[in-house]
Amino acid sequence: MAPRIYCSEHSPEEPMLGTADVVDVWLLLEYRPTWKGRAIEEGDLSEPLKKWLADQISSLAAIGLKARPQL
Repeated sequence: MAPRIYCSEHSPEEPMLGTADVVDVWLLLEYRPTWKGRAIEEGDLSEPLKKWLADQISSLAAIGLKARPQL
């Protein structure tokens, strides 16, 4: 088996930039049905759940933390 070569080791002079947001808190939800790209905004989550998520994100933002929900 050939040894693994990682990009970060092969080209250490290249910056390791990505497109993922930097967040402080992940709000993880188990959601079994399929969903589209904007699942929370356009999906069939209940209105109370959407409000709860918005409240959690706002509460965390108020103390300086960035939160991101993830299904």
